[in-house]
Amino acid sequence: MFASANSLWMLFLGRIIDGCAAGNFTTAQSYMVDLAKDEKERTANIGLIGAAFGVGFILGPLIGGALSKVSHSFPFWFAGGLATVNAVSAFFFLPETHLNRDGRHPMNFNPLAPLVRAARDKKMRPLYLTWSFFAFAIVTSQTVFGLFVKDVFGFNAFQTGMVFTIVGVIVVLNQGFLLKKFWLEKFTGARLEIIMLVALAVSSLLVSTEILSLFYLSLLGSGTGQAILRVVITSQAAAASDPAKKGETMGILSALMSAYMVIAPVLSGYLYEIRFSLPYILSSFFLLLGVYFALMFKRRRSRNPME
Repeated sequence: MFASANSLWMLFLGRIIDGCAAGNFTTAQSYMVDLAKDEKERTANIGLIGAAFGVGFILGPLIGGALSKVSHSFPFWFAGGLATVNAVSAFFFLPETHLNRDGRHPMNFNPLAPLVRAARDKKMRPLYLTWSFFAFAIVTSQTVFGLFVKDVFGFNAFQTGMVFTIVGVIVVLNQGFLLKKFWLEKFTGARLEIIMLVALAVSSLLVSTEILSLFYLSLLGSGTGQAILRVVITSQAAAASDPAKKGETMGILSALMSAYMVIAPVLSGYLYEIRFSLPYILSSFFLLLGVYFALMFKRRRSRNPME
């Protein structure tokens, strides 16, 4: 659709179709969760999915830029071809993880039904709130990031891009290697969640100082915290949810993140107009609220480990 677009409405339609297909990431996570034998393997598997997407986000712009020299539409044809090969390969070569479906869970095409069930789920509510505050904090800080480094530190487009690349490399290293080889060897998932929420909160406060050296230091905490938290919270949600509804649980987390991508930028932009550092101070506050609900969920799980 993008490659052959000759009007604005075709671009919008293509973007809508792309958005409707965005559930493939959630499906991939659910598939890797089904393959895991224990908590450590489940968390590591989700991390590998995140690392694979991270590599794509790093290499994708470079490949797209090179292919655009052929024509402006060629990168879209190339991406469409890759997606087609991926879909065909998955259909023919990817084995089904649920071989004994009994039909007791009919499909519900109401997109709001899972969110309503999530709001009523007292057992999972603290975890959903932890994820919500984490998501709101991340989107709040990322929305104004480009403006912040330009207005405060005078970064140009190349320098800003390099910062994003550095953070991307940190994310990939953590999710693809350090998560399994280091973090999960030293800490439980619940403890990692709390540690990384605090690390992200501190990183946001370092950014809010508007001191360049502390800003560079914050990149390590920010990249590591985001990488590990996304995986650990997702893994805990999969472990605590009904085995027949793990996919729905993954979808709820994704939907919440998407919702905050709509809401948070408005608040972030308003605060940025008042003072450059305010979005990062607010992010730190949200992350500390996330610590509170993470501790609540940890206590409930320790009292009722079989829930």
